[in-house]
Parts: sequence; structure tokens; C-alpha cells
Amino acid sequence: MADVKAEYAYAHGITGKGIKIGEVDSGILANHPQLQGQFTPLKVEGTYGLDGDRYEKEEAGKWNWKNGEKFSVSGNYDPLINDSHGTAAAGEMVGRRDGLEMHGIAFDAHLYSANSGGTDMTIFGPAVDYEYFKEAYAVLSRNAVRVVNSSWGQESEKSGNYGTLAGTTRLHSLFSGKKTFLDAATEVSQQYGTIQVWANGNEERDNPRAVSTLPYLKPEIEKYWIGVTGVDKDGKSHYDRCGIAKYWCMAGPTIDIYSTSVGRNGNTYDLGHGKPDDKITAGYTPVYNGTSAAAPNVTASLALVMQRFPYLDNSQARNLLFTTATHLTDERVTNDNPNVPNDVFGWGRPNLEKAMKGPSQFLGRVEANLSTGENDTWSNDISQVALDQRKREETDDAADWTKRKNNGGWSGSLRDGQLETAVNPQRNTAPELIKSLAQAIGTGNFAKEQSAIYKNETAGSVFQRLLSKTTYGKFLSLLSKPINLWAAKTTAAQLSDLLKGPDFVILDSDIAEGKKALQLEYALMENTRVPYLAKKLADPSAYLGGLTKSGAGSLWLTGKNTYRGDTIVNGGELGIGAGGSIISASIINNTGLLTVDGKTAAVTANPGGRLKVNAPG
Repeated sequence: MADVKAEYAYAHGITGKGIKIGEVDSGILANHPQLQGQFTPLKVEGTYGLDGDRYEKEEAGKWNWKNGEKFSVSGNYDPLINDSHGTAAAGEMVGRRDGLEMHGIAFDAHLYSANSGGTDMTIFGPAVDYEYFKEAYAVLSRNAVRVVNSSWGQESEKSGNYGTLAGTTRLHSLFSGKKTFLDAATEVSQQYGTIQVWANGNEERDNPRAVSTLPYLKPEIEKYWIGVTGVDKDGKSHYDRCGIAKYWCMAGPTIDIYSTSVGRNGNTYDLGHGKPDDKITAGYTPVYNGTSAAAPNVTASLALVMQRFPYLDNSQARNLLFTTATHLTDERVTNDNPNVPNDVFGWGRPNLEKAMKGPSQFLGRVEANLSTGENDTWSNDISQVALDQRKREETDDAADWTKRKNNGGWSGSLRDGQLETAVNPQRNTAPELIKSLAQAIGTGNFAKEQSAIYKNETAGSVFQRLLSKTTYGKFLSLLSKPINLWAAKTTAAQLSDLLKGPDFVILDSDIAEGKKALQLEYALMENTRVPYLAKKLADPSAYLGGLTKSGAGSLWLTGKNTYRGDTIVNGGELGIGAGGSIISASIINNTGLLTVDGKTAAVTANPGGRLKVNAPG
């Protein structure tokens, strides 16, 4: 809690009271003393729309379902199908504050639980049923939940490398051709305005998993989305980074989070799928880790912001949490700007001290609708630095794609000869990239080499094939931790042997992977991304932050504000405090009052609008 400065929210009387939040996870233990009265379990009921399975490998087929089968699953923890994961997430968010053990960040918020139907090992893949998760997310929103935490799930073994744009595009292609849980959450947010908070994953990729990058492919849902990477106590991130999702991503504190748990047969953390006669107990875990623990931290922080600013809608509260975050950086970030999100940590870590003072940037037009008797002050300086940076980046993205197309002679659909020409250079550089990464793994410090190899789809395909033949290759994301250096050295030695043998060869299938990745990236850019950017860049309001004050209440700005979109007063009072200023044009409409104790730019008072100047402006 200290990491997000929650004590400053509590000092303002902000505890989450009156805010409804939700989780889709592996159920919550009903009789846990720290959670009794803190949550309401909801039932997920309906009919499966397709054949599917929650798990892969050795667990495949044990917990599958068939099209047309009915489901009815309580939001309570079920020892036969669930694990401790959902109970741990719940405690971090809403654990009772009673002076015992621990309490949640938003301990006075009320949590609604929808069961994922499995454990944290449920696969975050295309086999996850749309109908089930449409109801899981919808039942939460029908109960007026404003933000939903989803820490559950693992990426499918078919996901491959999603650390590049091409890899991310290929990952999303696995979900095409039918509706999946991605569509389920999207549709619910579009219908109800619900914010969805997702754990990025723990694979140390340069991009997060499919669900966190979805707004890159569907920009219309960005305002409902938050992806969450993790930040350790030392300020490092060993998790899937924000990458292309950086403008809707932030970092939650993780590593050794103390929270509620379910014990089974004497163990303190149930890993799931037990037997009817197992002894289940309420307990606590001192080692709730990963982005699974980071996401609930962000969700609960947002609940506090929602209580503090009841006149902001869900997306505007989300933006306020983003723009007041503590900026984070490390050696992987180049040309870092402390006022804009970066590829590793996104907006940074929640900072509830700063958030209590109002927004720090506008990410578009903000509507502040304060009702009669409602009065507030925003004391942070409000800029639009991130909007300006985003415009530059997106202008460059569009130009770079045009240049890349021209250099490749690409037009229409890509022909096989063009694909061959584009991918062939990967064949030449792949061997050295693979050797460099294999050697670096033995040191436990291989993030740079791993990032480089995944930018070459052919090299990535060969490397994954070799890695699968090692003892600990499937745990690659854990081999950078000092405690696992022995396993890293073993893996490096095994890779060294493989590089000397017949397995170290570039196959036609490896080249085919490179071609496929390019085809999918080309389709995304031509059909979705570039048209979206062209339309956005042509809209003069798309990159302007502005304020509309409505309602009969009063709002004062006391900072030095440099956002450039119009300041519109449609009702009640907007005040510019002494020492405060705005540089944008102000428009006062009927029933509106602009009171100026500080400085303003040009002011237009329409009929019925009033301007009161108490100091030179």
C-alpha cells in the first residue's frame, strides 16, 4: 500500500466506500474471515457455444466442455475446480480492515465475484468459450460494477513469441474466425462502460499478452482498457512489458504481496483441483507475486480514484490514475520523457497522493459534471504532453509504414516472391542471434539478446525449437532470476550442445513462420492500423486536451495549466485560483460562471454566461 501511497487517500477519507468493483478469477473462499461481508458471489449461468477446453498438455481433456452443455458456476471458491488465486486477488483489493493480518487497498469497496471456472492455469486462448465469459463479465456489469480485475490465466503454448508487432499480430490471428473471451469482454465494456484491468503476463516479452494489446487492433475499446505489468521492490520489471500497449498500461507493485489465501491439507496456498475429502482452511500467503498480484493493486487504486471524483465517468477516472502515476524507467528505455508513458512501465506506478489532487494531464476532452452543492479543487498542473508525444509517434508510425511499403515495392496483397525477398535476410542473421542468446542465458542476464532474437521471426522459430529440447526451456522467463542461475547455466550448456548438432538448422517451416508473420502484420497495418491513424491525424481535435465544466456545482483550478483545448463552462462555476492559470480559450455558456483570481487567455461570454475577474487576467 505504501508503494501506491494509499495512506494519502485514507487521509482524505477515501477508502473505496460506495464503489462496486469486480473480479473474474478462480472464486473467493466464502468463509474467509478477512473477506466475509466484503464480496458478493454471482452465478455464471448459460450454455456453451462451442467445444472447448480450459487446459493444455497433461491437463487437456480433464476439464473440457461440449457445445450445447449448460453451465452454472458460483462466484465462491470451489475446491474441486478452483485454486487460491481468486481469493488472493480479492484480499489485495478489499480485505477487511480490522487490525488483523492485512487489509485491502480499497477495503470499503464492495467486490463482486464471477468464477472463471478453473484455476490460474486456465489457458488465455481461443478455446476459452465466448458464451461463458460473455455472461461472466456481463453479470458483473449488470450489478453496476465499474471496474473488473482479471488476473486469471496463462497464454497458450501456441502463442509463440508476441514480443514484436508481427508476433502480436500472429497471436491475435489465433482468435480469428469465431468469437472468444476477447470479444466477450469487449462487448460488455462497450455496452456498460466497464473498465477492464488485465495482468500482462510474466514471460518478460517486449509486449504483453493478447488481451492487453487488443486495443491496438480495436482502438475503439482503448478507453475501457488497462494492461498491468509488474514492478519489483527494486524498481525492476521481470514481466511482460507494456510495449505497444503503453498508452493504456501501467505498473502495479508485486513480489511478496501478503494477502488472503485458501489452504488445502496443511498447505497455505491451494494450487487447485483437489478431492472432496480435502481439508480446506482460510489462510494467508506472503508470496502472492507476478502480474497476477500487480493487477489487483491497480484495480483497487482506481476504485479509490472513483470515490474521490464521483463526477468523473469510468474512463476519465482511469485517465486520472494514469496521468498522476509515478514515472518509472530503467536501462531498457531510451530517450525517456518523465511526462509520457514508456515501453517498459507504461504510465508507471499508481500515486494516490498525487491522484487526490486531480488530473495532471488531459488525454482528450474531460467533462466535469458537478451537481448542486458539489465543490472541488484540482491543484495539479494540467498539461497535454502525452497527447503531443502520441501525435508525433503516430505521425512517425504512419510515415514509417509508407516508407517500408515503398522500399519493399509492396502494394495490394503480398506475393510469395515479395515475402521471400523480405524474409531472406532473417536467414542470414539468425545463426549469430541464436548463438548470442544461448550464451547470454548462462549469465542470467539475457533480456537484450532475447529482445533481438524475437525481432527476427525465423531466428525466433529456430530458437523455440531448440529451447523445447532443453530441460528448463519452458521456464525461460524465470531463468533471469538470481535464484535460478543454476538452471540458466544448465539450459545454456544444453543449447550449446544443440548448436553443434543436426538440430541447429533453418528449416523451411522456420522461413514459413517469418513469411506468415509478415503477411499478418501487413494485413493489420493496411486494413486497420493505418486507416485508423489517417483518420485520427486528420481530426484537429484528436490530440487536444480540453475541459467542459457542467452541472450547478463549483470546480477550481489552482495549477499552471497548459492544455490547449477549449475550456468550456456550461453550468455552475469554474474558478481559476490565485497563482493558477490556463492558456486555452475559454467559452462561457448560459448559466455558466467563470471566476478568475489568476490568469486566463481569451474569454468569450455567450448570452447568459458570466465572467467575474478578481485579479488581472
